[in-house]
Amino acid sequence: YIAGDTDLIPEMEDLPKIDIAFLPVMAPYTMDVKQFIEAAKKIRPSKVYPYHTGVTDLKRISEMFSYEKGIDLVIP
Repeated sequence: YIAGDTDLIPEMEDLPKIDIAFLPVMAPYTMDVKQFIEAAKKIRPSKVYPYHTGVTDLKRISEMFSYEKGIDLVIP
């Protein structure tokens, strides 16, 4: 699943089983870090990759995401 440049949207809950998700995280143009994590929780992929990150602090994403079980966060 490649989300494109989007915000957290309700339709993410209706997606079928997703193995790999690419979610943008660069506020104010796309999701912020909290929305990125919420989107990952709604989608529940096996692996999630943040992209379109710009100046986003990837370490912060990693720290905040460490509590999520069953989803591997992949930061290239």
